[in-house]
Amino acid sequence: FEDALVYPERGDAFFVALIDEFRSLGVTSFISREAPESSSAIPSLQMGNFAAIVDNVLLLRRLELHGRHSRFMSLVKMRQGDHDTSLREFSIGDGGVRIEGTFQSAKAALAGRAS
Repeated sequence: FEDALVYPERGDAFFVALIDEFRSLGVTSFISREAPESSSAIPSLQMGNFAAIVDNVLLLRRLELHGRHSRFMSLVKMRQGDHDTSLREFSIGDGGVRIEGTFQSAKAALAGRAS
């Protein structure tokens, strides 16, 4: 989507204004942004002006672990209150999204120490 902007230098200001308008109307916004694949545990989240307006940032990662592809999530930012920063495996099936308990071996795997 960002690649399709006619004036890329105005993109951040446009999205900040759009999200602020949605918030004033009581609309919850969900914004997805794909980060490049990275070998680091937490990739660089270049958010520009978005950091000032977003309430929560949820990091989703894919990883091959124990011979299968797995999905992991972690709540990186939550504007109000404490939050659990644990890395959790999740799956998507017929019943919707299922979030598992904390996944300790995933931390080692994302740091490049998986077996």
